[in-house]
Amino acid sequence: LKRRIELKEALIHKIKLEKVPVGGLLALISHITPDNITMKELSLDHESRKLILRGEVLAGANTAESELTAFINKLEASSFFKEATLVSSQHTGIVQDFQIDCELNTYVYTDQ
Repeated sequence: LKRRIELKEALIHKIKLEKVPVGGLLALISHITPDNITMKELSLDHESRKLILRGEVLAGANTAESELTAFINKLEASSFFKEATLVSSQHTGIVQDFQIDCELNTYVYTDQ
């Protein structure tokens, strides 16, 4: 009986470790995203523990690059992410489309 309880507790612990605090992630993204950046898509890959952000910056090319750099720095400064990488960036007119891949820290997985 004791062994069965230990196995169940280990399984519960494993499940809890794989759960991402989505509410906290969304609150953070909402809080640190500048007004001239619009998110078009957010996707969370639980297996690779990555958050993929796709969006656009409404600004000239030089301003857009500095806005993206500042945004990436804010992402990396949070406890949620180990690393944030600009995967693609394309400027068309006054809009710059981008994709940022964020690697989640393993300790953000929670038991909630």
